[in-house]
Amino acid sequence: MKLLKRLVPVFIILLISAVLFCFADFSGSKRIRLSDKELPAATRVSDESIFVSTAKRSEMKKLAASGMLEMYLDEKTMAVCIYDTISHTLYRSLPEVYAGERPSALSLKVLLDGAEYTLSSQSDSLSFGCTEYEETGDGVIITYSFRRSLERGKKLDISVNVAYTLSDGMLTATMDCDKIHCEGKAVITSLELLPFFGADRGAEKGDYILLPDGCGALLDLGEKADSFDAVSLKVYGEDPAVSDEKGARVLVGAFGRKCKGSAFMCLVSEGESLCEIKADKALEKSGYNRVGAAFAITPSVAEDKYIYVSKESYKGRLQLCYRFLSGENADYVAMASAARELLIRQGRLRENAAGETAEYPFNLSLIMSQTKSDAKGRESDICLTSFEQLQELLASLKAKGFSQINVLLKDIYEEGSLKIKKVIGSERDMLSLSERFADGSIRFFAQNTLLQKGRASVKALDGERLDMCSINTLRKNLSSFITQMRRQPFEGISVAHTGEILFSDFSGRDALLREDVKNSLEDIFASLYASKQIMSENGNLYSIKYAGNIINLPSASSLSEKPHFRDVPFVQAILHGTLDYSLEAANTSKNSTYAMLKAAEYGALPHYEWYCTSPDENESEDKRYYMNSVGEAKAYYDKMKSDFSDLRSRRITAHEMVKKDVYLTRFGEDCSVYVNYSDEAVSVGGVSIDAKSYALVN
Repeated sequence: MKLLKRLVPVFIILLISAVLFCFADFSGSKRIRLSDKELPAATRVSDESIFVSTAKRSEMKKLAASGMLEMYLDEKTMAVCIYDTISHTLYRSLPEVYAGERPSALSLKVLLDGAEYTLSSQSDSLSFGCTEYEETGDGVIITYSFRRSLERGKKLDISVNVAYTLSDGMLTATMDCDKIHCEGKAVITSLELLPFFGADRGAEKGDYILLPDGCGALLDLGEKADSFDAVSLKVYGEDPAVSDEKGARVLVGAFGRKCKGSAFMCLVSEGESLCEIKADKALEKSGYNRVGAAFAITPSVAEDKYIYVSKESYKGRLQLCYRFLSGENADYVAMASAARELLIRQGRLRENAAGETAEYPFNLSLIMSQTKSDAKGRESDICLTSFEQLQELLASLKAKGFSQINVLLKDIYEEGSLKIKKVIGSERDMLSLSERFADGSIRFFAQNTLLQKGRASVKALDGERLDMCSINTLRKNLSSFITQMRRQPFEGISVAHTGEILFSDFSGRDALLREDVKNSLEDIFASLYASKQIMSENGNLYSIKYAGNIINLPSASSLSEKPHFRDVPFVQAILHGTLDYSLEAANTSKNSTYAMLKAAEYGALPHYEWYCTSPDENESEDKRYYMNSVGEAKAYYDKMKSDFSDLRSRRITAHEMVKKDVYLTRFGEDCSVYVNYSDEAVSVGGVSIDAKSYALVN
């Protein structure tokens, strides 16, 4: 009885602990009720001069010089300015003319007690005399101390340092988020760094903003507009843990601006997975031509009367690197070259991965199986290409003259494992296939998403579960995964959607932000590269450092159908001569002839997607059934191999529209490809190009 009395308090403590554990919040996000009070959009400032930089260069403080560039500081507005001594262009971080907007060098979005505030370096720091600077020899560190008094004695008190450096002919703006001082419960959800750099009101014919949407897009600034919807592009697309919207494909964090005979290119060097690139176009009486970067350092999303916010904020660095171009080099191809140079220097891109195979490759995506549901909803796999059929197909292609083939094996594994689907064949069949083509002329890449569906372990910001594997689980199973991959006879692996979808994870007490996940994936790709060759599908930058081949690189942008925009091969100009790549499969496009011409214009390898057994009752109209396009693929491959084999390792050095529907791409210094998309033969500079064809001139 005495023992029982002694144990009662213990049981009570254990019971209370269990109850507290059940109600404890172990997620990496929190829900906050939004304030229903209307808040002022900005601090009232009567002096408009603090929003613009009108000082002459002789009135500014000279801070540094590097190559043909000089850095100055407009001490009245704290605008950082770069002077290009070649083009005599002065780039300012604030515009020269006031046009209704309130420009800033830095702006913050802050959440406090369910209310969202926007703070400006000009309105909420400079106007109160709270902006200071310190010279560093190669630039300046500016401290922006934001102050705003709120109701009931509340206030916002935030201090941010930005280091502006001029070295190696490049302007670098760097912010260490771990050193942001933010008093009280205020949380910075996002910020914009240098959103008005190089902004102005005027533009001439041929001026544009370069955006990394899809293959690349130009916003024409020379055309007048009565209205314009500002553009926002999230680098690496939307975060599925924050938003269920399908955004544009943005493979690299880079953008640029051309103005008259000069231009700049900006590469987001650090924090790019948190970056959103924003661009706008000046209207007749208001607005600016501008492009800049914003960063979501604390993920948040509003739903109804609540806002979901990450408990963790990004603590790493944010960095923008600006290169300046002039004369004939002031165009989007030169911007791509500048971006490539920086990426290679920073170790984010290999210099010479193109041409890993001596022969000109044909990229072939093979759909091995398909999952179907019966009337009762029961799922089962059906075989579209067996190992036996694949052997016969590849032997036939070799006999037809396809000298080098990269084969992507899609839907080959059972979900959540590396087991071959039984309907395709056995492991002995797989080994026989590999041994049959062991001379290296055919390379196999087995598709594996790494983030296998069916493992609902990733939690979204609002608490919903996402049907994908968490990065922590992936890291834990990586060693076992690599061991299993080594046992398989395939030369390579395709990382599939892992190179396309980048997410945060709020399932643990400590949230994993996109930048954390991206860094982990880069480490994982490095480990895989030590064992297997890697093929990247879709080609987000973080997935291609260790890849030797990319397929499904975008051939268009999401903006091309909108007024004032046109597509350009910006991404291809970064990669060509560095990596082999293909665009979308020619046979699955709306117009295969157009797809082939686009591959010639963009310097892409031929790519087809097939299966050997059509699931379509009308087999003759099935675009993916190989018998319907193998002849076309043979003629296409032969022509591209003849014309482009020697160009794989060359850079794209020029690209332009020489007349309507006719484009010129120059590879290296002495080889030009003219592509004619029109229905009539044309002649350009003495070169005749047939209708819907291309001509190569050495």
